[in-house]
Amino acid sequence: MFTAIAALAQSILLAAGLSPALQNAFMTQCVNVSQNKEACKCAMKKLGNKYDLNTFIAIENGTLPAEKQVAVMSDVFETATQCFVQDECAEDIEHILGKAEAHKACDCAVDRLLKMKDADQAAFLAMDENFFAENEKRFEDKVMKEILPCLPKKVTPAIKKNLVDECAAESGDTPNVRKLCTCVTEEVFKKYTLTDFIKDTFGESEELNQFMDEALQKCRQ
Repeated sequence: MFTAIAALAQSILLAAGLSPALQNAFMTQCVNVSQNKEACKCAMKKLGNKYDLNTFIAIENGTLPAEKQVAVMSDVFETATQCFVQDECAEDIEHILGKAEAHKACDCAVDRLLKMKDADQAAFLAMDENFFAENEKRFEDKVMKEILPCLPKKVTPAIKKNLVDECAAESGDTPNVRKLCTCVTEEVFKKYTLTDFIKDTFGESEELNQFMDEALQKCRQ
């Protein structure tokens, strides 16, 4: 994932500014390297609203003052990273929360992540590919930790419906299957808060798996 982020940031340097022709060139290059159209659109929009092409030409020509260049480059990398991680995060939880709530939670989580001041944060913003090759699991754990406080506080009917729909789709989506999925979902949220459910789901908790099996057996009776 992080190699793609670095390539995304590099493509921004070549095409932020942005005339329609450059926007098209940027999107083509960005999607080719990242395979993530939504993250590319996000980065292009955010950076295109802040900088014009002359800024990046000045960076390439070495005529932008060093202090300004550092600030712009830092912002480019941070924005590219933020867009990419937000979209990856939302994609992972959209099936539970729905698209709007997933993006809202992930926007919040990445904002929290970008405020960290530890060594991991410094490496994150520096796009240290070697760091992430060795520590990607640890960083992804950090993302999960930061998203938990950003989740909705209550399990809404829409969230339950999302889970029932997913469950039913995986099992043939007959009336009986949907009834069984509804029952299991209700059992899950008698025991788990939404935060604990998402945490244990992505942590591949054996306790949650066992409980799901037990709930399924109960609902079949």
